[in-house]
Amino acid sequence: MNDPAISNEHATVWWENNTWWVRDLGSRNGTFVDGRRLDVGEVARLAAGSTLGLGRPLATWSLGDSYPPHAVAVRAHDNAEQHAHGGLIALPSPEDPQVTVCQNDQGWSCESESGSRDVVTGDQLDVGGELWTLELPEEMDRTKDTEAIIGSVDLLRLHFRVSPDEEMVQIIAACLQSTWELEARSYHYLLLTLARQRLQDREEGLPPPAEGWVDAKELARMLRVAERTLTVHIYRARRQLGDLGISGSGKLIERRGRTGQLRLAVSRIEVERLGES
Repeated sequence: MNDPAISNEHATVWWENNTWWVRDLGSRNGTFVDGRRLDVGEVARLAAGSTLGLGRPLATWSLGDSYPPHAVAVRAHDNAEQHAHGGLIALPSPEDPQVTVCQNDQGWSCESESGSRDVVTGDQLDVGGELWTLELPEEMDRTKDTEAIIGSVDLLRLHFRVSPDEEMVQIIAACLQSTWELEARSYHYLLLTLARQRLQDREEGLPPPAEGWVDAKELARMLRVAERTLTVHIYRARRQLGDLGISGSGKLIERRGRTGQLRLAVSRIEVERLGES
């Protein structure tokens, strides 16, 4: 910051144990929380509405909310932002998700029709000729209290109920103590197709890591949609789970690097054809 009262390394602010904290780093003119100067090295909690003064008691900043950090992409030419929703960033927009940025077990990845690759904070993505810079939070002390967790994709179970003419696909999702009957959507047939592929491979004796992989071009042909439409459906299927509060929704459908293969990541699946005894 271009302010002579602020030291080059003045203070640090971070998220830990579901709280924002600040520590003075031995600054010359001090760090102030709600008007009180912190001792050198002192750590103070920041709550929603707390004021933070750097170099002078008057507030330089205030904490607008106490939510945890979340991912965002910033467009270069106008600083427009796309924030994560349901754990996913869609670029250039949720209505046109040409690229999806999502969290995985190792960090973050971005996916498009050309495949998947890992990304980190500061990476720039060219989406339709526009550059977007990523700001991606690290994994932050995820709570182990299962009573406070709605659930994650890793624990998800999916039950598909399919009408005889296959015009209707109903999905019941269950995780821990919660169950949802998902609102019917056109992309549910995509999930059903991937579920059937996984079950077929299982019946043929393939090991779990090899179950369910389908080439994206072949899948688009099977579903009679364009590859761009397939990309949109994958994003919306993930988003539907993410909006329920299920963590790791980006892992609902896995992509295998740049091979063009993908599969349903959920292994606990059942398919029921309605009307069958």
